[in-house]
Amino acid sequence: MVEKRSFGRKPARLKVRFWRAGSPDRVFTGYTTNISRSGCFIQTEHPIGTAGRLQLELSSDDLGFVCEGVVARSIKAPYELRQVKPSGMGVRFLTIEELVRAVVPGNLDAHDSANKALKEREPSDDQGPDSHPAPKPETPVVSPRITDFEAASPTAMRAASRHPAARPLPPTEQQQAQSEPKTAAAKSDQPKPDHAFRIAPPTIERLAALYHAELQKDRLFIPSSKASRVGATVRVELVLPTTGGTAASKSVELHGVVRKQWSKGDRTPNIEGLGIKLLNATSAKKTIGTLIANA
Repeated sequence: MVEKRSFGRKPARLKVRFWRAGSPDRVFTGYTTNISRSGCFIQTEHPIGTAGRLQLELSSDDLGFVCEGVVARSIKAPYELRQVKPSGMGVRFLTIEELVRAVVPGNLDAHDSANKALKEREPSDDQGPDSHPAPKPETPVVSPRITDFEAASPTAMRAASRHPAARPLPPTEQQQAQSEPKTAAAKSDQPKPDHAFRIAPPTIERLAALYHAELQKDRLFIPSSKASRVGATVRVELVLPTTGGTAASKSVELHGVVRKQWSKGDRTPNIEGLGIKLLNATSAKKTIGTLIANA
């Protein structure tokens, strides 16, 4: 028989506890007869049918690991033949990519394309001595159990949606007049974003809460019913308050890209808005941090 496995199996006897995905109250036991980096064979009197998804705990003495897998083949031997041909099942371990795609629906490859497009829009070093391109953002480390909008759980999003500092405000003529003037050359350097928002925390305390919870981590949740897409560019004007609680004329500008959108009717019905990954926000965060420290 031709060996079709990518990795060779090694004989090993490990204790196994397993249960169907979604049914942790019905736990079965068995032990491995062989194992590799991609899967194992489990001898058990309770094999699961082919294509069944399992959660597994494998252990030997004080060491072990937990993983998920899919049954590749299942053998249910008659009782009278179990001494000759024991029951069991061959299990393929699921990869991190498969686990992430199961938790986060949609095309994850679109994020790589969006990041590449943003990098191509940044000014290059050969545009002359007057050009000062902003530093490129660090590549985020993505955990298998975290969504594409890093560390933004539905609980955190619900808290952010109730935070007045995170609510987008429509621009008024007075606020437009108070904004810092921009030259035509400066405008031409920045591509027009897909979305623009203005947020105005009413107090220093609200700004500090927003700064520590989101801005320092280069992310921002904006409650909005606007239809968007992953990778869409966003410009946010953050109006800075004064210690007296009234809006000051000074503001900072933040730029980012949409990493996730929550809509009514999703699995999180109380959340509606955009999860933004901030880009090149070092200067803006320094301004905000200084204002908070001096308040």
